[in-house]
Amino acid sequence: MTTVANNFVEARDECYRCGYDLRGIANSQPCPECGLLAERSRHVTDELHNTRPKWLRKIALGGVLIVLAVPVGLAAIPLVDFTVPQSMGGSAIHYCLLNWGPPIVTAFVLFVGVRLLTVPENYAPADEADARLRAWLRLLALFPLGLLLCLSGWTFLFGDAAAAQNPDLSTILIGTICALPLPLLIMLRLRGLAKRARSAHLAEHCVIVGIGASASVAYLGVVWILTQNWQRWFGQQMPIFSDNYCVMLMLFLIAAGLFLLWIAYLTIRFALAFWKAARELRRKWRVDDRSQVAVN
Repeated sequence: MTTVANNFVEARDECYRCGYDLRGIANSQPCPECGLLAERSRHVTDELHNTRPKWLRKIALGGVLIVLAVPVGLAAIPLVDFTVPQSMGGSAIHYCLLNWGPPIVTAFVLFVGVRLLTVPENYAPADEADARLRAWLRLLALFPLGLLLCLSGWTFLFGDAAAAQNPDLSTILIGTICALPLPLLIMLRLRGLAKRARSAHLAEHCVIVGIGASASVAYLGVVWILTQNWQRWFGQQMPIFSDNYCVMLMLFLIAAGLFLLWIAYLTIRFALAFWKAARELRRKWRVDDRSQVAVN
């Protein structure tokens, strides 16, 4: 973390708004060029209340989009059903969009949310500390989107109707494997932010929820794959009428659902906290501003 001695910064130090060289100017003084308080351009500490409101708004928006990824994807189902009639070039186009559209929309919204959640702060110590985590998050969020786009385009252009309408086992398997670490990594990202906000309670919850949510994704993927391939692999119907099977399935599904709801709740809670903090910081910046230039 960069240290500030005697309220001055002797190293390279530029105004956040206009780029003016602030070396030799105290934190309590405004920038001679644009009037922005010099302290606003510096990170006196690494706590989040010393960061920039615009960056906090991006983090908050990213958290909201991550939570909305699945609901928005599900909303694409009736949208496709009502806007793309089956008579338009036959039923193949309709069912192809109906089966591939929702997961593609979900993957796209998720990637945009992760991209905003991992946007660099332009504060070197913090950016360097979590650079690897942010890079892995972006890569793992981008891969399912690229995979879905490639496979859907390939099956639609070169495959038969059945292949275009139904994602095969390899697609589901690869998607599940790629999605496994995402909840944990997202929670680790939020855990780092919680630590900078000096919230040890939330930081501890992030690890527990991240592990549970990743395990839930693995369980749901296994259940989906077994359900679709049980008869082909084992030559018989699934034992869905067995009491023991039904009880175990329901218990694990409830546990998985609770963990996924928990991670959604924590992410929304973080997003609301960041948005509120951004508004408060923006208000402070306006109070301390010595010019008429709008604060971003």
